[in-house]
Amino acid sequence: TIVSDALTVTGDATDNVGLNRIEFSVNGVTVGHSTSSPYSFFIDSLKLNKGNNIINVKAFDLNDNSASSEVIVNVQDIQPPVISINNPSSGSTVSGKKLISISASDNIGISKVEIFIDGSLKTTLTGSTYEYNWNTKSASSGTHTILAKATDTSGNFAETSISVTKR
Repeated sequence: TIVSDALTVTGDATDNVGLNRIEFSVNGVTVGHSTSSPYSFFIDSLKLNKGNNIINVKAFDLNDNSASSEVIVNVQDIQPPVISINNPSSGSTVSGKKLISISASDNIGISKVEIFIDGSLKTTLTGSTYEYNWNTKSASSGTHTILAKATDTSGNFAETSISVTKR
């Protein structure tokens, strides 16, 4: 099973003497239990390891005998990064050297931020500071589009753009 969000794990068991409880564990660590039907437990997959995780459901009868079953769930990150262009502001007039400043964040981590001007890739940034000094002297007068694209370590991406005018 592939998951990318919260999930409810449900266990079902019967016993000729009666059930005491059902325990739920993830990767060998007990995370909860249920004592009445329906036997279920909520798991936030964002708190699980990326990739395969083993979820085990173990039922105990009134004499403390037990039986268990497990399933492997593959947790995938589908949440895109959040990105914004902090400088310059949309609609502003630019000239000379102009600092383009980007903010990008993600629940897992940012792999790269790319800055495009009028569709042309100007730089790819992989550190924690996302800035580019644009020399507008070589740009024609008029409106220009600045596009910033953030890609997270899972390959999800988000982009934003603004327009500025060069005088």
